[in-house]
Amino acid sequence: MGTTLLFVLPISRTERQTITWKQAAQIDWGTILLFGGGLALGDLAFKTQLAEVVGQGITGLLPVSSIVGLTFASAVFGVILSETMSNTAAANIAIPIIISIAQAAGVDPIPPAIAASLAASVAVVLPVSTPPNAIVYSSGKVPITEMIRYGLILDGVAIFVIPAVVLLFMG
Repeated sequence: MGTTLLFVLPISRTERQTITWKQAAQIDWGTILLFGGGLALGDLAFKTQLAEVVGQGITGLLPVSSIVGLTFASAVFGVILSETMSNTAAANIAIPIIISIAQAAGVDPIPPAIAASLAASVAVVLPVSTPPNAIVYSSGKVPITEMIRYGLILDGVAIFVIPAVVLLFMG
């Protein structure tokens, strides 16, 4: 609907439309669809209660039940999940799962949930994670191998730094 409005709404008395067909043809629609698909995937996982089922299933598998262990595990989960889909969708899925895991373990769910949400924002390995990643990749100037190499290093740092900072400020 938004795209249609760009063709219909005038920007001034002399210019009849906001965007021309020639300009629209130059837009990288694949990048837009990639990001939109990630948001849709996250929304569906939440609406179909897949996120809740996964959280309940993970609860029994985690060997940790302390606030420190769960906060670090939440950061790992947030990073891994956000590398496979939009970071917004990853946060929408991760936080309810983390809260249910923390409550089942009998610990305060706030530090693990904050760690998961911050970790979901670190997604830098694949183009699907964030619109800036998709834009950088679609430019053709940054190969996927470089994104993966440096992204994994940043993910590794984030897995340790984010929970440590959260526990420092929340403790």
